[in-house]
Amino acid sequence: MHRRTRLIWPPRLALVLAALAPLALGACPASDEGPDDASSDEAAADAQWCDEVVDWDPAWVAFEDAVLERVNEVRAEGVECPSSSYEPGAAPLRSVPSLRCAARKHALDMATRDFVGNFDPEGVNAFDRMEMAGYEGFPQGQNLAAGWPTPEAVVSGWLDVEDYCKQLMAPATDETGIGYAPGVGVTYEHYWTQTFGSTTEPEPEP
Repeated sequence: MHRRTRLIWPPRLALVLAALAPLALGACPASDEGPDDASSDEAAADAQWCDEVVDWDPAWVAFEDAVLERVNEVRAEGVECPSSSYEPGAAPLRSVPSLRCAARKHALDMATRDFVGNFDPEGVNAFDRMEMAGYEGFPQGQNLAAGWPTPEAVVSGWLDVEDYCKQLMAPATDETGIGYAPGVGVTYEHYWTQTFGSTTEPEPEP
């Protein structure tokens, strides 16, 4: 039986957010040290908007941590994206509670309401969610995917698409949040979001 999988396209947030980095694979960070990293916006991420995703199933957390671990391995090793290449040595991404909240909220929303996209049915986008979660840095974008059953598979899927691969490898990005939620009675069995941010304002692309 063919397993359904989906990457979101287009990865960019169209004209409204053209000044910001592209979204990759339609889903949106976590740390190489796991979800307990200290962060200046820890309190913001514990705000009422994030309450439903603070206590997360340990199995889901393990999936999120594994995605972060794999992403940081790729950043350290370097990678050939479909149309560009990145040398080894990119700094690891650090998990930030507010970005993790935004990612979890969207993954759960997609799994609950049976949709896949950068915008929810009300038109709220990744950058809106990061703001509502209290993120205090510079939002950079989001990767989405649905259907991929394991952390290794979803990261491989992202690496196979140029814009998503570039989002994972961006040198200016240093913060992330990862959200995983299972689907029950909906189109896909697995929903993934990774959000990206930066502690410093990135230089504009030439």
